[in-house]
This record gives sequence, C-alpha cells and structure tokens, in this order.
Amino acid sequence: MLKCGAFGALCSAGLGTGLDAVSFVWDLKYMSFTYNLAGKNNPMWNSLDNFKNRIIPTIGLQFTKRQSFVFGGWFIQNLHTHYSYFPYSWGLVAHYSYVGKNFRTYIGIIPRTYSIASYPLAAFKKLFWFKDPTARGAMFQFKPAYNPNRWWNGWAEFILDWYGGRNWNNVGKPGTKEYAANHYNLNQMLYFGASEWSFLKGYLSFGGRVVAFHNTSHYSMGSVYPWGGNDDPATIGDTPLWPGGYPYAQGKPDGGVPGVYSNPTVLDRIYYYGYIKTSLKRLMPYMDQISFSFGTMSEQEHYCVRRGVNCGPSQWYNSFGGQFDFVAQYKGFGFYEKYYFSDKPQMAFYATYGRALYTGLPWYHAPNFERLALFYVYKNKWLSARVDCFFNFFGGGNGHSLNGHGGPWYTTFQQFVTIGIDTRQLVDFVRSHNH
Repeated sequence: MLKCGAFGALCSAGLGTGLDAVSFVWDLKYMSFTYNLAGKNNPMWNSLDNFKNRIIPTIGLQFTKRQSFVFGGWFIQNLHTHYSYFPYSWGLVAHYSYVGKNFRTYIGIIPRTYSIASYPLAAFKKLFWFKDPTARGAMFQFKPAYNPNRWWNGWAEFILDWYGGRNWNNVGKPGTKEYAANHYNLNQMLYFGASEWSFLKGYLSFGGRVVAFHNTSHYSMGSVYPWGGNDDPATIGDTPLWPGGYPYAQGKPDGGVPGVYSNPTVLDRIYYYGYIKTSLKRLMPYMDQISFSFGTMSEQEHYCVRRGVNCGPSQWYNSFGGQFDFVAQYKGFGFYEKYYFSDKPQMAFYATYGRALYTGLPWYHAPNFERLALFYVYKNKWLSARVDCFFNFFGGGNGHSLNGHGGPWYTTFQQFVTIGIDTRQLVDFVRSHNH
C-alpha cells in the first residue's frame, strides 16, 4: 500500500508537471468569397458567379511553446443557388506544427493559408484556394524575422501535397463537364517551392516559384473519351498545335479513332516563375506598397499518347514566356498591372481537358494576357476585407502565337469580394474592451 501510494504520488507529480506544459487551443476562421466573371464570347471560361462562405473550426493541444497538434475541419456553404444544403463541400484539418525562431514545420492536413508565398495564377486561380483550402502532406518554411538594418532579408518554403485532383470539380450528371472531370481518375501529387531574397534595403530582390503536378498513373486520362473523342465543347476553335488531331505514337497518322486511340495522358505539369523585383517603399514611405517585377512565367508539360494499354513514347511541350508586374497601394487603395506574353502559350491540352485538368487562369493559354486591376484592402487584428475589379485582355498574334496577325482579342471583367474574420482574435478584442 505504501509502495502504491508512493508510486501514485510520483505519477501525480509527473502528470502535474506534464499538464503545466500542455494547454488547450482553439480557432475558428470565417471567410466569405464573392466572385463574378463576365465576358462576351469568352472562348476559354464561361461567365460565372460564385457566392460562398467557409468556416474552419479547429481545437487542439499546445505541448510546448513551439509545438502543437490541432484537429478540425472546413465547411463551405453555397449561397448563390435557389436551393441550399450544408455543407456544400467539406474536409478535415489535422496537423502537427513546430514553429521555431526561423524554421516552421507542419505535417498532416494543413490549411493552405499557412503558406508564405503567392503562387502563379497560371497554376492556380484564386477560386482554387477557396474551394480546396488544405494541403495533404507537409510544409517546411524558413523565415527569419525581418531586420531593416540587415543587408539581406528573405524566406523560403517547400510543400508536398497529395493533391489527388478529384476535389476541384463536383460530380455532375453523365455527359456533363463535371462528370468527366471526376472520371479521369486523376491521381496527382503537388510539389511547391518558393523563395525571395531582398538586398539593398529592398531596392533589389530575387525570387522564384515552382509548382509541379505529378500524375502517378500513366493510364488515368487516356482511358475515357469525355467528349466522344472531340475537344471540350466549352472551348471555341480547334486544338491550335495539331489542327488535324494529336500526333499519335507508333507512327500512326492524324488524330485518334474513338475506341482505338486515346487522348494524350498528361504525366507532369511544371510551372516556374523566376523574377527580379524592386521595391520603392523606402523611397516613398507614405505608400502601403509600390514595386515592379519582371521575370519568366513558363510551363513544361510531360505527356504520352495511349494506344491500347501502352502509353508512349513520352514527349515534352515547352512553353517559355515573360511576365511584368506593377503594384501601387496608398491607404488601402491600390492598382496593379500584369502582362504575360509567350510565343508558345501554356496549357497545351486546354482545348481537350479544359478546367477539368487546368486549375490556373485559362488566359495563360493565349499568346498575350494583360490584366488591369483596382483594389481596396482593409485589415485589423480580427477582420480583413478586400475588393478587386479586374479587366482582362487576351489573344492577339495569330491566335496561337505572337507571330502573325489576325488573332482575335477578348475582354473579360471580374470582381472579387473577400471577407475574413479571425474569431479567436475577435473574442480577445471583445474581452479587452469589456474590462
């Protein structure tokens, strides 16, 4: 009895010591996303309206000052239809995190909002980040605290995401675009890499972004004819690279024959953006931000063409382009311009697979793409709001490259309204004003 009592006291002491280091944590983040796309005869993306709300509630344990584990979920409610059900879509959040002085590590199902970088619109349109808010894998970051007196500042991150590819579009009725999108059997992994380093008090910066989609199955996309062997009916015009059909393997001529040949299977898509940037914030301290950047916005697509159970030989489509960006913001109000050009535009198989495969802005499929935008941002500790108005101009050249003339130009108009509430910060704000 004495032994048990002594052991019990020892266990209680150990448990108490452990509990002193463990604390309960919770969070609830809310985001409202309103989106409108308008454009007459838009050949790549039909007019679209979206009004959705999303919440991400999480609870967990803080083991030490730097380590924690949280569990929760995300839930999206669709508000722009005549009927509504909850949730419109949902998923889990569960991850371990280590947040050190310079290094951060997240492992599990991780909110994408933890990412430091903004990745190319050619790879992901803004709507993607809202509808698919978690990465399934690991996130590693290096970010020393900013020091204005140091001759350099910078950060870097790498993300591994078992993306899957199925959750971008919703399953629809047979024969519809949504149905085809979910029956390609995509089994994809995503790799992200990003870094930016600034020198000379921010007057000179170098940075880069890489996004790689890896399709782990050689037979996932070519086994089904989503449109009876034809191009996606949502697009206008033929496949610009091979108007007579895809160049099939084994010396066979012309395009596919339904039931005999298949559409190309895209094995890898690699987007990379390397740039040089200058910030004039130090010269104009009254501005919220003002900067110029220029770099290469390029893509490589690795694909093979199936015949029966064989897929090959594999081939590469290489798109090399440039992009210029300018942004200026004063007391929340801002303007930015983006101009992309390429003699071999991106998304080589957009005419076949459309938005079922390509999650980026489809206007990078044009030889010229210019975006002019006005925006306003408001932010405090618990509330963030942003309004964007975009004018997009794309096309030109001969329609498929910069060379030549006669390519049509198209104009679209977009509006975004996003509102985010950090409920935990809101509770702290209310408490502080009640005492």
